[in-house]
Amino acid sequence: MIKSFIFAVSLFLYFFISDLLLVPLRKVPNYNLFLLILFSLAFLILVYKAVTSGSQAKRLIYGSFGGLVLWSLIGEICPSLRVHPASLLNPICAVDIKHPSAAIYLALLLMSLSIAYITGAIKDGLAMMLAVFGSTWSFELYMQNYSARVPHEALPAIAYTLGGISLVVLLLAFFMTIKSTSPAGKTFWGYWIYYGLVTTLTSFFILPHPMPLGF
Repeated sequence: MIKSFIFAVSLFLYFFISDLLLVPLRKVPNYNLFLLILFSLAFLILVYKAVTSGSQAKRLIYGSFGGLVLWSLIGEICPSLRVHPASLLNPICAVDIKHPSAAIYLALLLMSLSIAYITGAIKDGLAMMLAVFGSTWSFELYMQNYSARVPHEALPAIAYTLGGISLVVLLLAFFMTIKSTSPAGKTFWGYWIYYGLVTTLTSFFILPHPMPLGF
């Protein structure tokens, strides 16, 4: 239980620190371009570890951090870059995965991931990586669009509903972590402790109000 909590806290610290680094990217073109190289190297290392580590628990840990770093790359860093139309990065940088129309691609990702995992076509570490990426993407889709598309008078009701669901996820993750006897199981539910904590706090303290400027 303690290791699961430490894992969840470490994910939360990454989320907090990366936000401090990456939020300025939304407003300043090519802000700290070196972050693209830094995060890309970190992602490749985490992918390698998620595939080759002999411990399933470690593969899930590397996969979890890999999913968060992948989101930082595709969801935050690449969309902020202003590259030449002929650049190899342009197809990635030109795609806005936070637009509501991207929801269909998120659904396809999660559906394909489920089929691949059930059939054993993907390793557990990579499956965890894509699951973390998809869960982060799903919440970011709402975070980036709710102010403009949801009537302001309905914001509190929707936010508190999401908060209630997130709180259930958080409590369930705590329960399953205590009940689990394997390190891999505790690691898996440790991620959902982190996710439930982040979404619960966000739902109760940020989402009842319009998105703050510059967020």
